[in-house]
Amino acid sequence: MAKVKRPDIQGIRGLAIVSVLAFHLKEQQFPAGFIGVDVFFVLSGYLMSSILAKEKSITIQVLFDFYIRRFKRIVPLYSILLLALFLLVPLLLLSRDVGKFLTDSKWAAIFATNRHSMKKRTDYFAELYDSNVLTHTWSLGVEIQYYFIVPFILLLQRLLGRKLAMPYLIFLSAGSFYYQSSSSAAISFNALSSRVWQFIAGGIAHEIITLSSHAQSLHETGTKVYASLPASEITVVMKTETNDESRVRETMNVKEESAERRLIMRSLSIIISIVLFILALSPVQILSNQTLRATVIVLTSAIIVLGKEVKHQSRFLSNRLIVYFGDISYVVYLVHWPVVVMWKSYWDIIDLACTDIIICIVITLLISTFVHHTLEQLFINTSTEVALVVVGVVYLFMFCAVRFHIPQRLNVAMEAQIPVDLASAIKWNQMESHPPTYRERPFKECEDDPEGLEMRDGYSAQPVYECLWKPAHPSAKVRILVLGNSISHRATKILRPILENNVEVKEMRLFAQSACRPLLNNCPEFFDAMMKLVKRMQPDITFFIYDDSEHLRRSISNIATDEPLARFVDFLKPLSANSKFLVIDEFYPAARTPTGVAPSMYKRLLRRHRVDDLKGRLKAFNDIHSSYFRRLDQLQSHFPNLIRHNTSAPLCAEQKGWCWWYNRRNLHAYFTDNAHFTPDGLELQRASYKKIVDELIPALKNRNNTVIH
Repeated sequence: MAKVKRPDIQGIRGLAIVSVLAFHLKEQQFPAGFIGVDVFFVLSGYLMSSILAKEKSITIQVLFDFYIRRFKRIVPLYSILLLALFLLVPLLLLSRDVGKFLTDSKWAAIFATNRHSMKKRTDYFAELYDSNVLTHTWSLGVEIQYYFIVPFILLLQRLLGRKLAMPYLIFLSAGSFYYQSSSSAAISFNALSSRVWQFIAGGIAHEIITLSSHAQSLHETGTKVYASLPASEITVVMKTETNDESRVRETMNVKEESAERRLIMRSLSIIISIVLFILALSPVQILSNQTLRATVIVLTSAIIVLGKEVKHQSRFLSNRLIVYFGDISYVVYLVHWPVVVMWKSYWDIIDLACTDIIICIVITLLISTFVHHTLEQLFINTSTEVALVVVGVVYLFMFCAVRFHIPQRLNVAMEAQIPVDLASAIKWNQMESHPPTYRERPFKECEDDPEGLEMRDGYSAQPVYECLWKPAHPSAKVRILVLGNSISHRATKILRPILENNVEVKEMRLFAQSACRPLLNNCPEFFDAMMKLVKRMQPDITFFIYDDSEHLRRSISNIATDEPLARFVDFLKPLSANSKFLVIDEFYPAARTPTGVAPSMYKRLLRRHRVDDLKGRLKAFNDIHSSYFRRLDQLQSHFPNLIRHNTSAPLCAEQKGWCWWYNRRNLHAYFTDNAHFTPDGLELQRASYKKIVDELIPALKNRNNTVIH
């Protein structure tokens, strides 16, 4: 006989899957929706405790039956998801996404996506913006891994006895909670040990229900005679047993007390469920992540305990619609994320518009409803042998697909009908989608720099961003220093041919570190080494090149007392004082695409989608950066030797009022991602860089009648 599910628990599942779905569809509007997975863990912990607590002893046979039931519930449907993705990913995603999928699928197949994320030290929230259709399988990995330890947790709980059971569970939960709170982001999010406390919270809820039921049974033993008397008999008792009048009156009030208590308990369940709903789907995250998790876990456990009797269950959670969402929650969870990722990738969008959201929801619900009423029920009710055969066949297919490169071949076949005039542009953008530029020096002639290392007192963070190039100019004396982050690393590729044609240039030294920006205080050792280098080198021309910084874009209330300007001036003082000329690259209009302009161009050209929307308004850029440019205008009074390089002008010169993100003549992207220039993007800057060099080098000779050192 099939066990009847508690409607309120199915309602909690429904709320959990709705919050996860909302978070993945519109993270900005539902920032706390991620806690839906935490709720699933609590429910799973309660279910596991309930199942194993019914067994008189945990034997090998009990464990075998337990794992068979969990296998049939989870693995066959999961394997069907992987099979579907093996067919759909090569058809709908790019070749680089196919390669990533094949790597990720190996970990997903053994329910170890969370282990893979910890190994790579990837941030789950960052991966939401990557075309990874298997990101969401991390939680199934955690759950499966918990199944392997839960029998031992409960076995020890039994050995400790009823008095020590609750302290034991609380101790385990507290230890896991502390581990999660004190671990790195990747471990805190993905590790089983940092999630155990959430499962055990469900176990604690089950233990409270067990203790409550035991106490209630003892109470009922003493009162069941009176509670079961019909009204007529109670009247007789009142007439014949006058000495026990107060006792009979108390018995008559049993129903009244029960009704009052029922109202209180149900009201409490409704209030808690509404609070849980608000926390999960609020447009503003009210609490910090860890506090939010703890609060939600406690509230979920409380609802489980309060709903042990049907009459106490929240009507809000027992609503037929939310219960149905709970019934199909597993399928929705499996299906929704691949649908969202493939829709975003195929149409090359970052944020889903209302129409996109509706389409993704409809596709998800149609698939989920069909699968729930067919495959899911079939696998649950089928024999173990059938489930094993299905899973075995699917895994064998996946193994052969990986072994014989079937997904890659299918992906290539989809690109076979590309017109010749587009083929070269597609190939070029594909290459620039993942260039090796940032893993190597800007050009091979830029060599090791022991002299620069000594000037920096031995500081070295990224050797590929630290090198020295000397053109073959025997009598040259001009020494050039390029400083900044990965943007400056890229800029040296276009500076090199310009300087190579100027016989006055003796050397160009590069010292940079990725992601470092002034005023951000994120690379103090790097900036300290930078100041030592410029002081000891005394360059003739220093180029300071880095990308956009919000600190300099903040609104200005009073320019005379502006704090960001004062800090920037202090930062630039050593650079200006120790350089004959200081050139600062102004910020330029960076692109805004899901994964970068080159990948967007690649996928759009491949799929014959429009590309003429890959541009930005110059006015919008100037408006956003008005405070930044106003601050730059103040710098000239502080640093007479400062030169500003207008990098936005070449990008926005082709069409008045617009800044194009790609070359409209050859369909080459100007950016690899959204900030770093491709060779075509760098080429736009050649003329302005050359103009600066051609003007400054003659000026060096005549500057105060000094000789260039």
